[in-house]
Amino acid sequence: MRGSAWFRISVPIFLLLLTCCASSGLRKVSLRVSSPYFPGVYETHDVKPRQDFPVMDLDLHARVTEFIADFAIDTTAKRVFSASDTLRNPAVKIEIYKGDSLVESSWAFSVGTFKHVSRRTSLIFEILHYAVGKPYVAFPEIKEERPAGAPGGKS
Repeated sequence: MRGSAWFRISVPIFLLLLTCCASSGLRKVSLRVSSPYFPGVYETHDVKPRQDFPVMDLDLHARVTEFIADFAIDTTAKRVFSASDTLRNPAVKIEIYKGDSLVESSWAFSVGTFKHVSRRTSLIFEILHYAVGKPYVAFPEIKEERPAGAPGGKS
């Protein structure tokens, strides 16, 4: 009896940790948090998945809950998915809390792409840097071929 009770409790916890942390591939992310109402005012946070961080001078905290390597939306099914394992359009889902209550979820995209303003809190989260592991593939570099005889070209 004693062994089976431990098994019933520990296996779901193990599976939760496995799906939340290991499968995402995201090791850490650097986020900039700002508001459209206060231009030029922002803060940055370096966080790991599921790590809580304070949000501005508000009575809120947030956490990164999901990583999408190549963010895409299926408008028919109303779901978000990764179009590939290539880091073309990385995004992180952020949950915003007040105490223990979920206020809303929002998305953060790379700086210079799209500023998503959260509906209820009017916050903007942007990805500054991120570190990922397998299974993600870095966006392929474009190698410029130079003609023979040109500086840096083939001899």
